[in-house]
Formats: sequence, C-alpha cells, structure tokens
Amino acid sequence: LYKGGTCNGPGFAKCLHCASGQYGVARATALTTGLTLTRPLRRRRVDRYIAVSTAVARACSSLIDGDHAAIEVIPPFLKDESLERGYKARPDFVPATGDYIMFAGALSAHKGIHILLEAYEAMDTEVPLVIVGLRNAATTFRLPDGVIAVENVAHDKVLSAWANSAVAVVPSCWPDPSPLTAIEAMAAGRP
Repeated sequence: LYKGGTCNGPGFAKCLHCASGQYGVARATALTTGLTLTRPLRRRRVDRYIAVSTAVARACSSLIDGDHAAIEVIPPFLKDESLERGYKARPDFVPATGDYIMFAGALSAHKGIHILLEAYEAMDTEVPLVIVGLRNAATTFRLPDGVIAVENVAHDKVLSAWANSAVAVVPSCWPDPSPLTAIEAMAAGRP
C-alpha cells in the first residue's frame, strides 16, 4: 500500500516512505539506500526472483532486465506437520471456554487493524476478539472492551489458537498478496 493506493513497484522515495512506517526513519533510510545502491549488482547477479503471487510478480516486473532474471511465483504454504503436533490444545492467552474471533498478523494499518477494531466495537457482541501479532512502533490504537491482544506468541501457539477459534478475520486494506495467516486458519478448518 503506497499513500492509500497499490504500489506499482520499487522507487527510492516510495520505498523510503513505506519502510519508515514499518521500521522507523533511521533504519528505513539505511535499508532503502542500501537496496537502491546495490540494485545494479542485483540485476547482473540474480538468476530468478520469487514472488508470492502473480500480483507481486507484476508489481516487481521492473526488477527484471531483458534476458537476465525471471520472476517465478511460488505461493506460501504451510507444512503438513505444522498442524500435526497437538495443535488442538487451547492456548492460555485465549478465553478458557466458548467461541472467539481471531486475527493474527502485523498490528499495523496496512493489515487493517484499525478497521477491525472499529468494526468489532460496532458489533455489539459478547464473543471476544483475540488479536495476535507484532506491534508496529508507528501504529497506535485503543482496544475496545472484549478484545484480548497478545504479542510475540510462538507459532505453534498461534496454530493452536486458530484451531480453537470460531472464525478468522483478515481485514487487510491493501491487495494482500497471500497472507499466511489466512492459509493457517483454513488449514485449521476455520472460515
């Protein structure tokens, strides 16, 4: 997402803007500058780029240079054994009994955390909302009553939480290329 629209590919100013929101200005400047300066090297030394979706491949098409690198699409996947390790046990950070709605992912604007919290507050429901993720320093929000928010949860506990939830929510407000959390929720049998 770039300034409310879909990003059409890399550019120093655009990447600096987006990275600053994610990593802070100092780290974003170092990262964006380094990637920009090494771009000519990558054009000559990269045989293939991997994209998670055709939309990402199209957005990154400026990376390929004539006969050089190609872009291959390999969607994210979840290993079968990820859900075979006793994931049915209810983790301690979710309600002990009953249904709950679940979100997992970056707790940031592009993942729609503000929209989710506003929608939940307007729902007038007794069903709790469990939010699992990593907070972005630039993102602030207020948790309405009924919301349980936890950070830095081990992956196997997230999978257990999916398996015990009533429904998964993926409120991304950009063309999310292929969120692994949606794949995890579907693998756990949750709509």
